[in-house]
Amino acid sequence: MIKRLLLTSMLLGGLAASAQTWTMQNVGFISAGAYPFDISVPDANSAWCVAYDGSGAAANLQEFSRTIDGGTTWTAGLVTTGTNLAFSCISAIDADTAYAMMYDADAGAGGGIFKTTDGGANWAQIAVGLIFDGNSFPNVVHFFDAQNGFAMGDPNGGYFEIYTTNDFGTSWNRVPTGSIPAPLAGEYGIVNDFDVVGQTIWFGTNKGRVFKSDDGGLNWTAVSVPASASRTISAIGFRDANTGLCISTPTSGTATAYTSTDGGATWTLLSPAGPMFLSEVDNIPGTNVWVSCGASTVGRGSSYSTDDGASWVGIDTSGQGTMDGYTEVGFLDINTGYAGGFAVDQLTDGVYKWDAGILSAKDLSPRAEFIAYPNPSQGLVNLRIKARQQDVLVRLIDMTGREVAFHSYQQVSGLFNQTLDFSYLPAGLYNLVVENGSDRVTERIVLQ
Repeated sequence: MIKRLLLTSMLLGGLAASAQTWTMQNVGFISAGAYPFDISVPDANSAWCVAYDGSGAAANLQEFSRTIDGGTTWTAGLVTTGTNLAFSCISAIDADTAYAMMYDADAGAGGGIFKTTDGGANWAQIAVGLIFDGNSFPNVVHFFDAQNGFAMGDPNGGYFEIYTTNDFGTSWNRVPTGSIPAPLAGEYGIVNDFDVVGQTIWFGTNKGRVFKSDDGGLNWTAVSVPASASRTISAIGFRDANTGLCISTPTSGTATAYTSTDGGATWTLLSPAGPMFLSEVDNIPGTNVWVSCGASTVGRGSSYSTDDGASWVGIDTSGQGTMDGYTEVGFLDINTGYAGGFAVDQLTDGVYKWDAGILSAKDLSPRAEFIAYPNPSQGLVNLRIKARQQDVLVRLIDMTGREVAFHSYQQVSGLFNQTLDFSYLPAGLYNLVVENGSDRVTERIVLQ
């Protein structure tokens, strides 16, 4: 059973005119018509993606591609596991280390997690005999950091197959049946259909339910999205612990979008203004910006929203490459993200780099006028503000009230981005104070 919403490529004689928001890059996949099915962006320089066959031949692909120079060049490779396996998703730790979930597409069951620590030159299946077996259908693997992760597969033995690890994937513990809601008749998960914010996880099923864990996968709840019992939750994303969007897709007919403001406990039908594309939706971490994309007959192109999906601004209506639409998006932050699209050959296209220049100051809502991320931080803090034509003053105050860092930027206006290096300071709590003219904002940050 292949549980994807299949996208079949359509070669166009020409493309509709559109703003050059995505920068076309060559993904390098060997197979014509392949597209990035999942994109993982661990840092500003590196990103990984895995391939799926979009030619209509339904071939099993083991191809991946990686960039280590911010998307300027991509190098493709193979996970040499056998031609029976195909990708469910990929979770990258850095430029060298990544975990790929793969399923047995020929048998309809089986598969596991494959790991590389040398940039994809070599891959090996991990925890063989400890996680997943010949009756499993593995859907998702995700690592919160280098050490801690979780994995999810379809019901096996009467309950969803969910595991956690805290030792870099060496050993895995299956979550007991009492900690997971029982599956409905015929219910299963969807490959690469999940989202994570902090330690909170959400994933969707083919029976219109959203499963949620607040503790890194140890305990789970489930709710039904209205009118979706016979529909698949084909995409899900959250901006924070409370605010999320999901896409509910029928076997045939039109997909619909839903919104939640309580962490997924309840969902409300969304009637968006403007072009919301329904293949994928993703929040750009640390911001109020959402990006949707489409690569189906229902809608092709991309758009963004700054009001949690209520309204959307079109970016383009067909895609930037030789093939039609976008299949997947993945973001690290407001400046770093990628979209996938059909690659007609090895030399032309297939991946597209985000250009944050599409967003002007007027696009940001008041809650996004000041953003400091990541928080907690290992020392590097990205500051993003909507500034007036005046100086920006940045102060870091420790918990004794002492000023431990000061930065001044002259005559700043519009969207202002700056990376602040506090790695020389002791770990602890600090107040980050930003002044721009008469505006003054304070945010508590944690240095680890």
